[in-house]
Amino acid sequence: MPNHARHRRPSGNHASRTALTLAFTGAAAALPLLGGGVPAQASAPPKADPHPGPAADRGSARPPAREPLVHVVRPGDDLYRIAAEFHVRGGWRALYADNRRTVGADPNLIRPGERLRIPVPSALPGVPRPHAAPPPERPATPAARPGPHLAATTTADATTAEGDAADAGPEGMPGSWTPVFDDEFNGDSLDTANWSTGWLAAGITPPVGPSEQECYDPAQVSVGGGYLHLDAVRRTEECGGRSRPYASGMVNTNGLHAFTEGAFEARIYLPASADGGVADWPAFWTDGQNWPTDGEMDVMEGLTGLTCYHYHSSTGAPGACADTGPGWHTFGAEWEDGTVTYYYDGRDVGSTSSGGTDEPQYLVLNNAVGSVGGQSEPDDMLVDYVRVWKRGG
Repeated sequence: MPNHARHRRPSGNHASRTALTLAFTGAAAALPLLGGGVPAQASAPPKADPHPGPAADRGSARPPAREPLVHVVRPGDDLYRIAAEFHVRGGWRALYADNRRTVGADPNLIRPGERLRIPVPSALPGVPRPHAAPPPERPATPAARPGPHLAATTTADATTAEGDAADAGPEGMPGSWTPVFDDEFNGDSLDTANWSTGWLAAGITPPVGPSEQECYDPAQVSVGGGYLHLDAVRRTEECGGRSRPYASGMVNTNGLHAFTEGAFEARIYLPASADGGVADWPAFWTDGQNWPTDGEMDVMEGLTGLTCYHYHSSTGAPGACADTGPGWHTFGAEWEDGTVTYYYDGRDVGSTSSGGTDEPQYLVLNNAVGSVGGQSEPDDMLVDYVRVWKRGG
């Protein structure tokens, strides 16, 4: 196996996130860290008020702040019922507007495990506080519910909606697109015509880099409830001639599907760490057969709790970070004419050069632990879909 970027990343504690980013990019002036430049999304956990207490105690005439709450979608939920339960002013339309980036283009399609931000006055009597636990280990497919108000869709309806979304093109990327790869994970097992498990070998495999603390075990990969699950757990396993304290999941399309240029997108649930950042080292990326000559496109990887992008080639590894926070997010990249533009939740967050690389690359999704990732808190990384498009009709 050739040397790989994840083999070469520094380990240990770092003085700052900026220093970490510069170590990857090698371009201090051209690629500043973007943390804080991208607003936190609706699915991010609410942050504590740094100045607790009534407004009057702080010498302010402002009314008490409205406390942002988070409701974790349960099987059978719909936006109308949730809005009514929490007395959301403006009803389901206001709730949807506040959570559009989490829910997506179809307000009828919400899924168990999604976190919806609900602004409710903390002093409002009779308003229940939602349960803000992590998503269920194996979310169930939403069942159909009667009624005229945004009832949860059936599996067939969801599949149709997802197919329409794939035909519509990648989120935020203008132009005409033709889908060339689409896995919605709607079955009950991994589609082996699309994916292999582990890192370029069968069975339990070593991680991509020696500083990672997990073995990749096929037992930690599953499909259920409309999601791909890459579940990191604390369990000692042997791989690559050594013992590692964690087991986790990885899938890739090596030898099955590879792509040159186009649009790449995945909707992913990123687990949260105790400090409110992204836990562990989850990633969505592509890789060529001859690294670094054939390139490596890191659409998203969780580094020190942030979500970051980079493009590795023989000319360098430009990139930066954007603080999306944990929860559900859509991560995409448009690779065209030597430039890669990255889209987080449909927003352009930056671009890199592909270093002249134009060789095919295969898809990779993995949930690593340790090294330069966030706080090590083993959890389930969920993937709603992975789609690839080519430019044109």
